[in-house]
Amino acid sequence: DIAEVTERIYVEFEGVTDEWLDALEVPELADGQIPADQWQRVARELASVGAPLFAKTCCSAPSPVVR
Repeated sequence: DIAEVTERIYVEFEGVTDEWLDALEVPELADGQIPADQWQRVARELASVGAPLFAKTCCSAPSPVVR
């Protein structure tokens, strides 16, 4: 029963209202993606801590590291 489940899981937080949420400003970052020099940052990190068998970033699947 959807209504019953909704009643059990719905939580109200003091001070959190629709008006408060509407007033929030979410900053937009220019090119809000990974930095252009991300590959250089990863290379420096791998050089300092050693390369794992696979490397994974926030934006790609694990891929083999060429040693």
